[in-house]
Amino acid sequence: MAMIIMATIIPQAVFFNFFTKTYDDNAKAYNTKNALEIRNYVDETVVEKVVNLPNVYFSQLQSNDDLVFPMENDIRNTPSRILTISQKIFNITSSMDFLDSIDVYYRAGEVLFINSNVHFIQDVETGNDYAFEWISKYRDAASERSWFVNETVKTGAERNVTAYKRNIPYNVSNQESKAIVVINIKQDFLNKFIKNMNLQQEEVMLIVNKEGEIVAHQDSSKIGASIADTALGRFVLQSEMSGNKDLKSEGELVTVSYVKSGYNDWKYVSVLSIESIHNKNRQMMLYILTLCIILLVVNLTMSFVFTKGAYQPFGVVLDRIRKLSAVFRGEENTLAQNEYQMLEGTIHNLAGNIHSLSEKLEANKPIIHHDAISRLILGKTNLDEVKDIERLAGLSFTGSYIFTFIIQIYSDTGLGYENRMLVNYSIVQELGMKREGLQVESISEDDRTIVGFVNFELLEDKKNICGQLQAAIESAVNTKFAFCIGGTYPRTGDAIFKSYKEAQECCKYMYFMPHKRIFAYEDLCVSPKHDLENPVKLLNRLEDAIRSGKDTDFSTLLDSIVEDLMTGFYHMDDGMYILNSIVSGIKKTLIGLDMNEWDTFGFDLREQMQEIGNIADFRMWMNDVFQVLCLKRQNTKKSMINNELEQKIITYIDENIYNNLSLENVSKALNISASYLSRNFRALIGMGFSEYLSEKKMQCAAKLLYESDRTVKEIASQLGYNSIQHFIKLFKERYVLTPKEYQKKMRGDIRDMKGDDAE
Repeated sequence: MAMIIMATIIPQAVFFNFFTKTYDDNAKAYNTKNALEIRNYVDETVVEKVVNLPNVYFSQLQSNDDLVFPMENDIRNTPSRILTISQKIFNITSSMDFLDSIDVYYRAGEVLFINSNVHFIQDVETGNDYAFEWISKYRDAASERSWFVNETVKTGAERNVTAYKRNIPYNVSNQESKAIVVINIKQDFLNKFIKNMNLQQEEVMLIVNKEGEIVAHQDSSKIGASIADTALGRFVLQSEMSGNKDLKSEGELVTVSYVKSGYNDWKYVSVLSIESIHNKNRQMMLYILTLCIILLVVNLTMSFVFTKGAYQPFGVVLDRIRKLSAVFRGEENTLAQNEYQMLEGTIHNLAGNIHSLSEKLEANKPIIHHDAISRLILGKTNLDEVKDIERLAGLSFTGSYIFTFIIQIYSDTGLGYENRMLVNYSIVQELGMKREGLQVESISEDDRTIVGFVNFELLEDKKNICGQLQAAIESAVNTKFAFCIGGTYPRTGDAIFKSYKEAQECCKYMYFMPHKRIFAYEDLCVSPKHDLENPVKLLNRLEDAIRSGKDTDFSTLLDSIVEDLMTGFYHMDDGMYILNSIVSGIKKTLIGLDMNEWDTFGFDLREQMQEIGNIADFRMWMNDVFQVLCLKRQNTKKSMINNELEQKIITYIDENIYNNLSLENVSKALNISASYLSRNFRALIGMGFSEYLSEKKMQCAAKLLYESDRTVKEIASQLGYNSIQHFIKLFKERYVLTPKEYQKKMRGDIRDMKGDDAE
């Protein structure tokens, strides 16, 4: 019978579980792919350009003189300067289709440009002007750099935007800043991209910030709403860079995938409903179960019929049960007489259980102690409430001050998990040794991380205490480690949790200073954080080296950038921006060469970058990546025409730009076949023949508009365009302005151009 049951049920159960798990795995993979897709698009198309915009247009470069000059000079009485700045802001905004507007506040003259319209702060009517709202929100905000969700712009027609605010120079307070730039992103731009994705009916895509506010959603009415208090929000807002989990959201079972932006604190979230799929699975399971029962009944019936004689012993068993039942019924009086003895036995058993629980409590004290420390550090228990658990956890707070620390162990991965944990336990044991006037509590968070806190009496003793702890760690293990120390607070409320968050902030700087052992939050706060002017200049040169494929220039410039960032004089976010930009430069070069990063390197560059432990390893990794890129490029160029032919093509097109040029007559003039030139033109020049010819004609058109008095129609005809409307469209796509607007602008007739626009 047992064999019949097993042969009927087990295969069905195995099949059902395999089918369910396979579908769930595919759903998670699909979900993660969508989150990565929207992250890569929004990061590279919008966020990277927005974060980089102040560095490009407001840094101390000669080309930025018009926008930098008001940072040191009062321009209120210089209309020409004001008009030039207004036009610059308008041109920058027009050059990027996702930008709604750019606002700039110059402290030197108390001048505010909102969407290229100028306001003088002294003339703003308190509380009655949108400029006053702007000043209250952005100039007087405490943060040096931040993102604002679902903001309303009230210049012209009201519209909603996502705003990025940045102080210039970076990492100074609002009062010390020379200028404040606010970049407003069209809210509809992000929403439309999500709507245009090929999503399933039960799938939701959204972008959230670190507070849990929705930045973008396919349902625009949900922009600005918070998910922080929902199960979805609590999962997404944890500290990891990415995650995937099944959970209940709004009463529905969903699978959630998210990835963090490489440039800010946004997270890109994909939510896929699997409730309907699971319902189908349950229905299928019901069908299978019904079939199993039918088969089981049939099998058991047939087995009973064919083996009837084997069931004779069951009759004997049933007789014995009946006899035992009669015996018990006859002894009812005896049982009643023994009630007292049963009660006595129950009480004795209860006392034994209490003693057993006491022994278990004593045995589990280390677990209670570990849990209490973990809850204090993570802010799940308040210091004001800790009296209730001090006795059970073996904790005793007597000092007046507290600070938290995190120890990161760089042990050899070849040691294995067990040996790495032994290293951690030896450190925890050494830190827990009794020291006069000092209480140190620590726990092993994982095989490479130890967290804890120190309770002490005198504030001036902290430096000496940190030295003692460092010596204790060094005496316990002979391996590399980083000691990150949070701020010091009086022993009240959430002091431990606040200090722990600061210690976590210190841990981030380990990436840029891998050879340093102690990171104190107080030192990181007081040390000056420089603006990105020098790394940005080096980055621009590095991108040129990437495009040209000069490995010596790349290696030298990469070393300069890395050594600059390793000084610790730059904010961690700015440092990560520079490293992400280097990776972006490699990716853009691959796209320009029609090369795929998976085919070239065997991995996604951004995903691989997250596995790099520190900036020194990043430098070695990036040099290896560039060497592979150069090798691939050299192998590709072996099959292409040489540089001499490239120069001949460029020269011939430049000299005959006003003639009727075609691929056929160019190839004939250079004595090569048209098919050969067609195959190799993009690889040699960097773009297709038609695209290159159009670019050259637009450059000539711009030069003629600036240097001659020819009309737009005459220039279009000279360059071979039969349709003036087509010529104007191509020119505007290239230079943002129409040919006539461009001509006026280049000749300095800005006022006339604004008058024409108004008309």
